[in-house]
Amino acid sequence: MFMFRNLSKACFALFLLSSCSSGSKTSKGTGKWYPTKNPVSQGSLQLASNLQSFDTCDAVHSHMQNLALEALEKNKDWQLDYIKLNHQQRPVMEPMVMESESFNSDEMADSAGGASESMKGPEEYTSTNNQVQGIEESDFIKNTGTHIFQISGNKIHIVQSWPADSMKIISSLDVEGSPYKLLLNGENQLIVLAFAPLEQDKGFNLDSPSIEPYYYYPYNRQKTLVHLLNVGDKEAPVVENSYEVKGNISHARRIGDTLRLISSQSYSYFPSEVQLNPYSILYNYDLSLDAKLKMINENYEKNVATIKNLPLDNWFSSSHLAKKVGEADVEINDAICKKIHSPQFSTQGGLTRIVSIHTKNLTIDEELLLSYVQDLYMSHKNLYLITPYYSWWHSDASSKTYIHKFSIESEDSSSYFGSGSVLGTPINQFALDEYEDHLRIATTVNNNIFETKEENGISYSRWLRSETYNKVFVLAQADDGLAIVGETDNLAEDERIYSVRYKGPWAYMVTFRQIDPLFTINLEDPSNPHMVGELKIPGFSSYIHFLDDNHLLTVGRGGDMEGRISGIKISVFDVTDKKNPVESAGYTIDANGWEWSDALFDHKAFTFYPSKSLLAIPVASHSSVSKLEIFNVAHDAVTKKGSVDLTKTLEDSRNSYWGYSYYNRVKRSIFADNFVYAIGEGRIVSASLDQLDSPLADVSFSCDDTCYRHYGYYYY
Repeated sequence: MFMFRNLSKACFALFLLSSCSSGSKTSKGTGKWYPTKNPVSQGSLQLASNLQSFDTCDAVHSHMQNLALEALEKNKDWQLDYIKLNHQQRPVMEPMVMESESFNSDEMADSAGGASESMKGPEEYTSTNNQVQGIEESDFIKNTGTHIFQISGNKIHIVQSWPADSMKIISSLDVEGSPYKLLLNGENQLIVLAFAPLEQDKGFNLDSPSIEPYYYYPYNRQKTLVHLLNVGDKEAPVVENSYEVKGNISHARRIGDTLRLISSQSYSYFPSEVQLNPYSILYNYDLSLDAKLKMINENYEKNVATIKNLPLDNWFSSSHLAKKVGEADVEINDAICKKIHSPQFSTQGGLTRIVSIHTKNLTIDEELLLSYVQDLYMSHKNLYLITPYYSWWHSDASSKTYIHKFSIESEDSSSYFGSGSVLGTPINQFALDEYEDHLRIATTVNNNIFETKEENGISYSRWLRSETYNKVFVLAQADDGLAIVGETDNLAEDERIYSVRYKGPWAYMVTFRQIDPLFTINLEDPSNPHMVGELKIPGFSSYIHFLDDNHLLTVGRGGDMEGRISGIKISVFDVTDKKNPVESAGYTIDANGWEWSDALFDHKAFTFYPSKSLLAIPVASHSSVSKLEIFNVAHDAVTKKGSVDLTKTLEDSRNSYWGYSYYNRVKRSIFADNFVYAIGEGRIVSASLDQLDSPLADVSFSCDDTCYRHYGYYYY
């Protein structure tokens, strides 16, 4: 429970060289030479992947000093090599030095429902499209069938949504901060995540007239508030408890009464007293080579002395991590320091907190990881944090990923189990799945090929090209962490993964470069995962949804055999014969490709209604088109049923603030009995499935000019 100072990015710019390609095809290098280090093997990564933990705060203090000193020495060595290589000539690029830039990451949590006691609700309705059944993910809307809870601007609105033809706003609530995500625990508890207000003493003059037009809202992305609301009385919701968490809650899940929150924050090994990049030396062409080298070494020795004399407070202060608002800060002690975990290998700089809040018992637990976390996957028993490793410092730089496993079987806390590593990087949370105590992960491996040479006792390398392929790994718990027990052969060379989904002992994976191969992968024997079938068709699928065990419903882009992308495409794949999967149905929206859908990149925008075999996705374009498209889906056909069109509203709103058009655009949908709701952040429209072109009711949320700028600048 503490706050980190000097929040800046602690990694080398050399890790971010221009060869960071997407991996969709083989790339060629620039031909420039840079100092390099020895290659790193996958075996050594596996051995070093487990996190280091500590028994005392003194151990944490020593560890932080050592991290800073090791990174400082690497930075000094690079600067010396750079000066030797570039002395008396204008540099062709910036020196590879650590930048003091902020690093942030983003994302969030979930829903549940019940039927109102005051009215008879629908027989059935859809809710948030979650990856794992029973584990809720967050969104800006939640619903119970009879009521919709929605964030609009800086307010939370409760809409009576049933009956569908008489929707109305029954209450609106302001909470401290800027709300951005909701979770719903039963019918009576709403959980709100909100960015905390900026503090006057943090370098912002909040009374300055220049703040409003250019700083889109005065909220702190480095602290998040968690509000627990009692919404039993929908007309008079009440904030019962509030918590504050340092950092930005980028991921959240709810199982039962327990919230699992992942808070991310930028972090640096170095306090402001350390002069990391002496540009007056590096760029001074009047100095001799010997003078430059001497000054770099002197600056290094000065920084070493500074770091050795810094107390622990320079890395951790007594400010808490998570606490109930209004409670006193918790002083740092050995019990807290035991909850800190540090990687033993290079990762991107950052600080991640795993916060568990029991929403009924009101207990708080937290673990800390001194690393940036890219994504997560959560089962009912375990939480897996995904941390990328990019070894640009080494001459055989292949993309790699760490996986850190935490048990969540306790309702009140999490506990570290172990770690593993694999080659490549996963595309998103759907690339991971837990089945029968094994973790499966699909990755795209970007293998960078370097040429090396020796000159004046220094080893140099230059990037030649990138080679790309894809794999599925199976890992199991071992005494020393997560161990790889099986992996597929390299799949789809020079392509990258666009979507993955698992069903029991099978995986379905889509890659793309020019045509879209759909792979069926057998995972029944964890030690021998292997491809069974492959289907090549134009375009790609970016999200896979299961109709049943043998049919996949996907959304993506169509295309031709030359790799040219066209409109939004909905497909059904029959995978009954795993050796010979076939596309059994398809429908293309706007073959010219001018329209897009949030469902292409956000699974919560994809709503499937199983009992009626209906699919709803939002569709938009730059010409102000905004509509909810509804499709009939069968194993052998996809046909358009109709749409709820909000285009006229969007055209009218363009005369206001430019952000307002985004604010009113359709982004979500809900089915309830024979009705559908098209939902934007500024509006909800209901319609009968029998007459989609004639809306039944329309609810709009008022939003002032600050709200419009909020939506124009900030993308949820």
